[in-house]
Amino acid sequence: MGEGSGDGGVLQGEMVDRIEYNVDHAKEFVDRAVADTKKAVQYQSKARRKKICIIVTGVVVLVLIIVAIIIYFSVANKQAAG
Repeated sequence: MGEGSGDGGVLQGEMVDRIEYNVDHAKEFVDRAVADTKKAVQYQSKARRKKICIIVTGVVVLVLIIVAIIIYFSVANKQAAG
């Protein structure tokens, strides 16, 4: 009976060591996840800015095309009438 109780202390010590090891690694994973999340937020912000710039550029080009078409037909109608 005395030998069995001594093994329990060793097993308990190993379990405590394993728990400590897992806690240390969990902290590393959390720290890495926080850093990755910050990077993801930055990338998302940059992507949003690029998307807005592309949309604005597209709208400006579309407006310019519409204005050019209006001017073209306006001039064509004046020449046909005149």
